[in-house]
This record gives sequence, structure tokens and C-alpha cells, in this order.
Amino acid sequence: MRHGLVRQTPHTVVHPAKFEAQLDLVRRQGFIMSTEETEVGLSSVAAPVFLDGADDNRVAVAAVSVAGPTQRIAPMLKHLAPRVVEGARTLTKQLATRRGEQIVAGPESVVTPLRRSRA
Repeated sequence: MRHGLVRQTPHTVVHPAKFEAQLDLVRRQGFIMSTEETEVGLSSVAAPVFLDGADDNRVAVAAVSVAGPTQRIAPMLKHLAPRVVEGARTLTKQLATRRGEQIVAGPESVVTPLRRSRA
């Protein structure tokens, strides 16, 4: 946000306060819906995937999302959201139980590759 938010469509959130409000919404409800914010005609719902970072802070490292043509998918986003959230939570739990998980906190956080278990 230091360098400004880039408008990709007429629906892209570029105002810092509105963007912060969307981040707060994701924190509260666990997902976000997007209607044509990155591409006209494309809408989606997404939920973050986390790893544990330094000082027991969770760090979002990925997201699970469902996207499609706005005309078809927009009416279904509210119904898809719980499934997307559950998928993200499942992946978060699976990552937390894998051996070799490490995260290096800092301005350019780096996640080390997960080692495959021999089981």
C-alpha cells in the first residue's frame, strides 16, 4: 500500500481505508468475495491458508479460492464460501502437522519446503 493500489477494473479497491476494511472483514468472517475486482466478468470467493510464524503468529501463505464467470458464479458465492473456508482450514491443519515446517519471519518471509513424511 506504500506504493498505492493499482486499479485493474472499475471495481478494483484502490482506497487504502476500504482495502483495510476488506482485510478486517477477512479476519472476522474467514473469507472474502470479489466481484470483478481483478478482471471484468470474473468473480470469486477465497479463504486464507496459514502457517505458524514467530511468536505464535499465524502467517497467511496461500489461499483456497473458487472463481468463475460472474453471471454464473456470483449468485453462488455465499453458498460456496463455507466450503472454501473448510478447504482452507483443512489445508492449514495438514500443513501444521507436516514435519519440517519452518517459517522465517521478516520483511520478506520465506517458507522452507516441507519434507515428505515416510509414512
